[in-house]
Amino acid sequence: MRLSTERVNIYYFLILSFISYISICIFIISSSTILFCNLISF
Repeated sequence: MRLSTERVNIYYFLILSFISYISICIFIISSSTILFCNLISF
């Protein structure tokens, strides 16, 4: 029982880190796109 609980915790941690990584990537892409558009505008 304990082994399965640890495995679930590991999967939970992996999912959380994956979601945070995706959100950070989206944030970086969107901000760089905004910067690029601003540079083109000027």
